[in-house]
Amino acid sequence: MTGPHSRTRQLHVFCGPTITAAQARLRLSQPAEFHPPARCGSIEALHGQACDVLIIDGIFEGAPAVWHKEILSLLSSGARVFGCSSMGALRAVETEPWGARGLGSIAAAYRAGRIAADDVVALAHADSDDEHRPLSVPLADLDDHAQAAVAAGVLSPAAAAACVEAAESLFYADRSWNAILQPLPVTTRSAFRSFAAARTGLKTRDAESALQALPQLLAEPAEAADPAFPPAEPNQPTQQLRRLRHTLLSRAHSAASQPQTTPQDPDLPYDALRAGLVRALLAQGAAPDLTAPTPGEACAELAGSLGISADALPAWARSRHLSDTDLIRFATVQSLLQQAWDRYGDEAAAAVPDHLLAVDVGRQLAADRADDGREAQT
Repeated sequence: MTGPHSRTRQLHVFCGPTITAAQARLRLSQPAEFHPPARCGSIEALHGQACDVLIIDGIFEGAPAVWHKEILSLLSSGARVFGCSSMGALRAVETEPWGARGLGSIAAAYRAGRIAADDVVALAHADSDDEHRPLSVPLADLDDHAQAAVAAGVLSPAAAAACVEAAESLFYADRSWNAILQPLPVTTRSAFRSFAAARTGLKTRDAESALQALPQLLAEPAEAADPAFPPAEPNQPTQQLRRLRHTLLSRAHSAASQPQTTPQDPDLPYDALRAGLVRALLAQGAAPDLTAPTPGEACAELAGSLGISADALPAWARSRHLSDTDLIRFATVQSLLQQAWDRYGDEAAAAVPDHLLAVDVGRQLAADRADDGREAQT
């Protein structure tokens, strides 16, 4: 597409931990539909729509990431695809030869080869109920904060390098401020932490700039694809892409038609009910003496309980359609559940018969009321 872009097209923005949908709306001067971080199938779900896309955040582990072929398919249909800050910067730069466009300094760094690893922008984050709140520190933000702190005289170059090196040695989900600041003296830790807290992170700054620039970019002619690369062919999707489309349609149909199991179903296995009672105990905060593991510890413990290696855990999670956030949350809950079971399992087991009795009595009362209603109608 070489002419000005039609304003009737729907803009889709995928964001989350870098910038929330509410914050993004304040930076964007045109209507858009906002989605959680993109994953495999998110872009393909827009297939056949007249739309444009800005990818800011995306899933890195725990669920398959956005496929390049999804983006190529959308580009070949005439859509404009932009990316910045995080997964968006990665995928946009990787597909720029076919017409995508990376925005911001992080995309520029990937394009120039100054950074290459995806864990530079990766982080652990909460789920949508907590607005994808960041749970770890992205290396890109830390490096930016450290450089600014050196310029401001808050850190020495050696201290800044020590912080970045400490973060690089950790799994991305374990990059908490406490862990990152360990190489520094206590007073310097506090000063740098306060300095960083007062600044907007590099990833967020890139997102804000991209959102502000997007309306003008969409009004301009699209950049031509690199002629050195073969064009994406919309009418010849790969077998994998066909399977993905079929899976998306099947899931949508299944979600619309499959009945949900009620949590008080007395036919659930006995162990499941016992586990549910312990989870309820945790949810009520009735077990304050439990110790929450780090994400890395929780995942290692979960892998051990499954009898697989830690390296095999992401593949296990993907096979169950768990995002990286879902995996960390599940592993953490399982760890706490085991602790709770070790300490309170006997009490929970003793309460199960009463719970089952209560459910059975409740169902019997409901049946009696239904019989009474039928007798009144006859």
